[in-house]
Amino acid sequence: MRNFQVITGEDSCQTWDSIISKLPISLQDSYFECQYVDLQDETNHSSTALFVYESGDYFYTNPFVIRTIESICGEHLNVPIIDLESPYGYGGPISTSHDSKFIYEADKAFLSWCKEIGVVSEFLRFHPLLCTQNFAGAGTEVEFNRLTYSITINQSNSPVQHFKGTARNRVRGALQSGLYVQEINLKDNIAQFRTMYLAAMERKGALSFYNFSNLYFEKLSNYNPEKLLLLSVNDSVGMISMGLFLVGPNGMHYHLGASNNRSRHSGAFNLLMSYAVEFAMKKNLKWIHLGGGLSNNASDTLSRFKRTISDSSHEYFTGKRLHRPDVWKAARNKLVIHNTDSEADDYFQSYHLHP
Repeated sequence: MRNFQVITGEDSCQTWDSIISKLPISLQDSYFECQYVDLQDETNHSSTALFVYESGDYFYTNPFVIRTIESICGEHLNVPIIDLESPYGYGGPISTSHDSKFIYEADKAFLSWCKEIGVVSEFLRFHPLLCTQNFAGAGTEVEFNRLTYSITINQSNSPVQHFKGTARNRVRGALQSGLYVQEINLKDNIAQFRTMYLAAMERKGALSFYNFSNLYFEKLSNYNPEKLLLLSVNDSVGMISMGLFLVGPNGMHYHLGASNNRSRHSGAFNLLMSYAVEFAMKKNLKWIHLGGGLSNNASDTLSRFKRTISDSSHEYFTGKRLHRPDVWKAARNKLVIHNTDSEADDYFQSYHLHP
């Protein structure tokens, strides 16, 4: 008899989110919600699912994307590869209990389901504020990835209380130069946001992983507006940058940013973040999570910048687990046979990049 259930994206989001709502409010987060995870379902070869295990008063759940790989380097596979992956952002399994026996039994049920559908590998992005790496299953290789940063919201403090001196000065300088912030509707501005975002990624030389598809932005435009905040920073000509936040029950995640060349050295982002703190204060939220840098390098410029406006840092971990090592190794070997250089040589599921 099954002691677990798997809710798929094909089921009602209402069912999915009603399960997430069973978690204590302190463990609920935007990245676990159905509509967010569904953003990652961009092709005919992917789907989304929520694994749920309950025993007595204890509750365990894990949201993820199911990837079906049917070809590698143009070579059709006789048997498709099925991989699991945490959505872009932060996720991993979450449990209402740290009881080792309960977590073992929950993971055991999860492994039986993985075997049932033929999962080959699993890649997890753990949640740095909720420390979901503590619930990683047996055989998961947990690796430190980088630090992420957050701003603690204190109703009695100024919105720029935690900004370092230079960051506060840039807010004042931005205001003095005529910059101002607006809260705007994403649906009406999605085209401009997409164009500005993709242009920014190109300027930064970001991996194609960050170049989300048209479908991704289309789904984003239909997102529940109560759970998103889109801010724009403007000068006398028009928008120079935008910041998109996921608004959850406890705090906000800075999710995506977009800018044009006019935003450089203007203090635009500092000003945007000061407005975001004001918004969070009005909503009685506890934190704004900024994420990390572009790498784990101590000299990473984005990481250095986020340190100037935050008061807390968090360890972000990723996890790798092989369910069928022979199949995974054979898939990786196909990249060698085809003399394919992956964009990220250490990417655990690098064959995803070369269909």
